[in-house]
Amino acid sequence: MEQIKSVHPDKMVGEPETVRQEAARRSQHLNQAKEILLDEEKRELYDMSYRHYMSDAAAMAAQQGFVGGSYNEYMQHSEDILLQREAYLSAQRGRTKIFIILAIIIMGSLSIIWRFFSPSDVVKITGAKEVVSYESPAFSFDAKSPQRALIFSETQNRMLSGGQDGVVHFWPIGNNSETEFASVKLPAAVFSLATVDSVIFAGTSDGSIYKLIHREILDKLSGHTDAVTEICLATESHLLASASLDKTIKIWRPETGAPVRTMMGTAFPIFSMAFAGDKKHLAFTDDRVMKVWNWTDGTFNRMTMQREKLVALAAFGDWVALAGVEQVLKQIQVKKNTIRESLPDPAILTCLAYHPSGDLLVSGGEDGMIRVYGAQSGKKLKVIKAHEARVTRLCFTKDGRYLASTSLDRTVKFWNISPDAF
Repeated sequence: MEQIKSVHPDKMVGEPETVRQEAARRSQHLNQAKEILLDEEKRELYDMSYRHYMSDAAAMAAQQGFVGGSYNEYMQHSEDILLQREAYLSAQRGRTKIFIILAIIIMGSLSIIWRFFSPSDVVKITGAKEVVSYESPAFSFDAKSPQRALIFSETQNRMLSGGQDGVVHFWPIGNNSETEFASVKLPAAVFSLATVDSVIFAGTSDGSIYKLIHREILDKLSGHTDAVTEICLATESHLLASASLDKTIKIWRPETGAPVRTMMGTAFPIFSMAFAGDKKHLAFTDDRVMKVWNWTDGTFNRMTMQREKLVALAAFGDWVALAGVEQVLKQIQVKKNTIRESLPDPAILTCLAYHPSGDLLVSGGEDGMIRVYGAQSGKKLKVIKAHEARVTRLCFTKDGRYLASTSLDRTVKFWNISPDAF
């Protein structure tokens, strides 16, 4: 914008002909670049901003008593206008300083009076400090690589995790040394997992979705161009949904690998996604916004907007929990747009999970902590020092007896967390 303004024709009045011609050529090239580089929305924003700045300039001139009608005429008087403007603002700043000084004197006097006449045991209300538990997990495994994916397989009664090294591990539920430890190696880092019956789907960093059965690669679904961050299964309709850093969501028929529908048009990579309410609506993150996409008719509903980026979602019924860089845990009832919000946490929240009963909600943090909340009240119930690095995923066993957690510290841990304990 500044470059285009610098070669405005009105600013070239009085300049030699060669200078005016060069400025005209430069102005033409800059405007052509604007048309090419900016999409329709951004061009409209540019034009609005330009009109806004010129309106401000005209308003400032009018405030100082100048009624010139052209840009060039305005610029000839700009120095006088700016001097008058600065004098006006200086006077305003002086009055503001006087007001601030008077306010400080008054507040200081009230503080002294309060010290003498108020009770001595007045309590200052502050946020409750976290009490961290350093309890040991029920059992723990060394995965040898940072872990990024986690899912419970009811059919195999195992917890599956996927790592940066491309290995999918099949962890036994329990600490039985006689149980077989199994794994399968994929060509790329594993970012997401889903399972139905004995079939496992693994989303990887290269945009592929691998279909596994009996720990063998059966098929590969191709279509994404960047890491697949989330996979959700709608078992009733035999459909699979996948979200990616390529800013798309795809619906697939997992039996054939055929794509059904692709959602495009989001401005930011999608970090998390979950079915909300029914299998027709998908809640997903779009930078600071949580949106809900009805994949059957292609409609959108923007549910909430945060001040900072969202990175984690979890769903239970038509409730969706969301968290991220803002360090505030929020729950939204999609159908009614009812909101539950917890007090701010001292760390970025990186993953979420609901207990199968819906009574508890847990979060994992950048600080390695697992935090447990009452789902209805939003009250923080427990804080566990779980890992030495970021917690990447959380998942309950179907019976709700154990909570599994994965981390960049290369471990998979199981915790005894039950609503009955709170």
